[in-house]
Amino acid sequence: MVFVQREVDVSKIESQLATIWESLASPDKIKAALFNLIVHLPDRQHVDYVHRITQGILKKHPSRVIFLIEDPQATEDLLRTQVTLAEISSDPIPVTCDQIQLEFSPSQRKKIPFIILPHFLPDLPVYLLWLGDATGAKNLYEDLEHWISKVIFDPDTIAALPQYTQNLKDLRKRYQGFISDLNWTLIEGWRRAIAALFDSPEQLEQLGHLKSVKMICSTKSTEFNRDPSLPALYLLCWLAAMMEWEILSFQREQEGAFMSFKEGSATIEVAQKPSLSFGTILEVEILSDQGYGYHLAMGEDSKFATVHRFDPQKCDLPYTCFTGRTGRSRALMREMFKEGSSSHFLRTTELFYKLTW
Repeated sequence: MVFVQREVDVSKIESQLATIWESLASPDKIKAALFNLIVHLPDRQHVDYVHRITQGILKKHPSRVIFLIEDPQATEDLLRTQVTLAEISSDPIPVTCDQIQLEFSPSQRKKIPFIILPHFLPDLPVYLLWLGDATGAKNLYEDLEHWISKVIFDPDTIAALPQYTQNLKDLRKRYQGFISDLNWTLIEGWRRAIAALFDSPEQLEQLGHLKSVKMICSTKSTEFNRDPSLPALYLLCWLAAMMEWEILSFQREQEGAFMSFKEGSATIEVAQKPSLSFGTILEVEILSDQGYGYHLAMGEDSKFATVHRFDPQKCDLPYTCFTGRTGRSRALMREMFKEGSSSHFLRTTELFYKLTW
């Protein structure tokens, strides 16, 4: 992927993009866009991470991307604009798409909606990927809501969940579009696997006699400021919400989390697993107080999990189930093209409100 990047004045964004386009040598070049994507970053530390997940999408779905990078450490008024022409394919005909990047200080936040609104490509949907907490940027966040058809959140840590879930609760009261979350999408394969495991009334009855749940997820020391146990917490809360377990306590631990229910208890642990993606759920173990047990373990290829099931009389032969890949770029792509807000996701976030943070 080849980039042509230039810093420009706010008033010359479109003209500079046109100039770069005309400067390309190929007479058969194509500029493509399927949608508008706004990406809000809470700081510059997230730039590389965001570029990795968005470039994976643009290779298959070229679109206009507007990056909004807020610099909370800026000591003076900052408003810097760059435009980029990204070549996502060159064989046989070059295919390009536009990218606009605005870096600004909190004092310039109120100007941002007026700057980016003229640069939405008409008649195309507008999606918003919001990283971090929306509390500090509330005015910008609420102004952007009026123009977008789907909001996709990507909270970093368990510590950010209390305010994040409150924002979700407020957003659902006033927002008519769709709402989703990358952490929710990352566990889609595991949700399907567990639902298939308890697809009969007899097995569902055993899940009602809970003794304990244990989840193990992967981490990497090179990852920045993300919480590897976050997807596992989403999966645990989804299971609790669907089964209507009564939560008695929740504790955040250094390497994981602990949750107790009226029906039993659950733990989330973290393990070093450099070969798998950060935050990948490695194992899920569910035990009932009547001697039934279910153990699912992720394979090295991160697409299949091996299932072991046993009861007081026998152990079933192990088998594999498909859980899918867990990359965040794939997750973002699935959410952008999925219609509606998941009712299971909304019920899971409602459970977040009840946790004693």
